[in-house]
Amino acid sequence: MAFHEFLPCNAAERPATLAELVSRAKAEGATCNLVLPANQYQIFQVERPAVQDDEVADALVWKLKELIDYPAEDAISDIFPYPDDATRGRGKQVNIVCSRKVLLKELVKLVEGSGLMLGSIDVTELALRNMARMFTVESQSLGFLYMRDGFGMMVLVKGDVMYLSRKFDIQQKALQDPARQDSVVQQLSLEIQRSVDYFESQMGQVPPRRIVLLGPDITLPLAQLVDPLLAVSVDDANWDTVLEEQDSESLNRLVQTLVAVGGAYREEVAS
Repeated sequence: MAFHEFLPCNAAERPATLAELVSRAKAEGATCNLVLPANQYQIFQVERPAVQDDEVADALVWKLKELIDYPAEDAISDIFPYPDDATRGRGKQVNIVCSRKVLLKELVKLVEGSGLMLGSIDVTELALRNMARMFTVESQSLGFLYMRDGFGMMVLVKGDVMYLSRKFDIQQKALQDPARQDSVVQQLSLEIQRSVDYFESQMGQVPPRRIVLLGPDITLPLAQLVDPLLAVSVDDANWDTVLEEQDSESLNRLVQTLVAVGGAYREEVAS
């Protein structure tokens, strides 16, 4: 990658911080793939209406009234495919993602105010799907587990297709506390196994042979702690294709920025 950086900041500092990053990278006027934070949208699986492909998104707008707890006119929505071989006789499904207009307007203003040009808006699940592609083998299924302090997500993919995603709320301090670590690892392992079991029993898929993991802290051997508790092997992700050097500083930066990196790989997946 030509430029890969992370600067922590609070909400009020975002415009100045992003503008600084753009300036450092000499990226004024570059196209930006924006990835929404996982707490700023919702995803639902719904029955696909019997209309043309380019009419599905519009046809599902009415469905939002039944799914969200705010007025549908205050939402912006879009769709992405749900795998046909995972419906188990329920008929064709589709994923619908929606977010509040006011939140999207703020993010668009942030991007454009930094000197970037907004090319697309994506979601965390699909950004992680993009990264998981680096570890998939042909049509075999794979689990990709991404952990940051206070947030984690696992996606189960097969080839280029995401089948299932699951969010986790894990505090890094609890993982590093000897008095609480065992309990937290047990709970995380249980949630992972439930996801794998659902993937197999409810979606009719062959369970993955392995789960690759990044985070929340490269000094914490989380993969080694979780692996003995699961029926699937868990390995630390190898980033030879992403990072020229895999020193601790580079890997810790990747933990902080992986979703953004996945967003940058959007066009490669689409092609």
